[in-house]
Amino acid sequence: MSLNLVAGHQCFGGSVGFYSHHSATCNGAMRFAVYQPPQATSKPVP
Repeated sequence: MSLNLVAGHQCFGGSVGFYSHHSATCNGAMRFAVYQPPQATSKPVP
């Protein structure tokens, strides 16, 4: 499985990335978003 970064934006001091990947189970493209707070640039975050 390979992830494709669709878009990335700065928000609330951190960043949000929108990703897509092909799902063999669903036989189509799946999409999801990940928010990373500002602390993610300097240390691990939950």
